Amino acid sequence: MKKLLEKIKQELFADEFVCLCCGDERFNSDFGYLCKNCYDKITFITHPCQKCGDETGGFDAFCENCKSKDVSHKFDKAYAVAKYAGTAKELVYSLKYGKNRYVAKIIIDFLLRKFDEMGELFDVIIPVPLGQKRLKKRGFNQAEVLARGIASERNIILDVSSIIRAKETRTQTDMTKLARAENVKNAFAVTDRDSIKDKKILLLDDIVTTGATTDEISRLLLKKGAKSVSVLAFCHA
Repeated sequence: MKKLLEKIKQELFADEFVCLCCGDERFNSDFGYLCKNCYDKITFITHPCQKCGDETGGFDAFCENCKSKDVSHKFDKAYAVAKYAGTAKELVYSLKYGKNRYVAKIIIDFLLRKFDEMGELFDVIIPVPLGQKRLKKRGFNQAEVLARGIASERNIILDVSSIIRAKETRTQTDMTKLARAENVKNAFAVTDRDSIKDKKILLLDDIVTTGATTDEISRLLLKKGAKSVSVLAFCHA
């Protein structure tokens, strides 16, 4: 009963009274929907790699991975808000696995700030599609929920149908970089080539790790006629 009451309180009154991460009371909106304690546990990316968006530490324009000859990302550039740790990780987990969709508005707020920092214009925003088995189990595609919020706030066309998962893939949590790339190879398909032709596309996901998924989708979109593909994610792991 206590858990039920806590969830009801969060659903009805969270915007004004409680932190949407830890559930503790908050007394101002200086940190958005979070309390100061949770906000301070976000590791924001402050010196991003100019290719993949990961933290470089401020010593170089590119991270060690992107400087490697073994890495050749297909997207133009990727952007991420924070490292996949602390509060940021808890928020993603709560949305994706806890099915707490109200958490999405916190993540969307952060994504909107990053989007505005990017200073780019896009013709369409496409969320990374989810496989049907995972979609049925989860009940929603978290990337689509986030993309829908950005599209609505920034008046960008949201496209959730031009690219689909053509085959189910295994979860990539414990996979190596090479295994991830192999896992998503030919896993996607374009259903409407005219919708992406000559378009500047923003690909949206909750987390970017090695970039295997966004690379595969970017490769396909460019092959089918997209003008350019950039990536925006909440977290970089």
